Amino acid sequence: MTLLAILPDGFETQMIFGIEKETMLFLMSVLLGVFFGLCYEVLRILRRSFKHHDAVVFIEDFLFVIACGLCYYVFVTALAWGQLRGFILAGCVIGMFLERITVGNALTCVVSTVICFVKKHIFKRPTAFIVRNATKVTGKFVQNTKSLFKKRKTQEKCLKENENLLYNDMV
Repeated sequence: MTLLAILPDGFETQMIFGIEKETMLFLMSVLLGVFFGLCYEVLRILRRSFKHHDAVVFIEDFLFVIACGLCYYVFVTALAWGQLRGFILAGCVIGMFLERITVGNALTCVVSTVICFVKKHIFKRPTAFIVRNATKVTGKFVQNTKSLFKKRKTQEKCLKENENLLYNDMV
């Protein structure tokens, strides 16, 4: 299934567009911008929920820009015969801006809060409980093992100190 198969009827790609086809391209580019914005929201949510080093943030942003550039290139190539048109780029920017001011900030805030809550109350507390009890058990095991070795060393010392004792009557 090609990209042209999902276009509305009568939407042909030509070198010269009419106003209705330019409007359709503009609205589709706004939707593309909304898609770009939603993809960036995923990165924002991950950054709020999990600590990122500055180098990792740079690499994520760099890869995001490359991916958006490739998507924009495919969009322009498939629908505008590869002609870079300003209204298509403007539509993408407007779509990203609209996504950010309407859904983006609220979505990022809610989802990152939920993820932090889950991390803190569902994963952190049971993990802390397990670690605390495992530490107690291993601590007791280590203490018992140390005391066992101490007893063994004292028993060996006692045996060595009393060399005159006969241990086996059969000899």
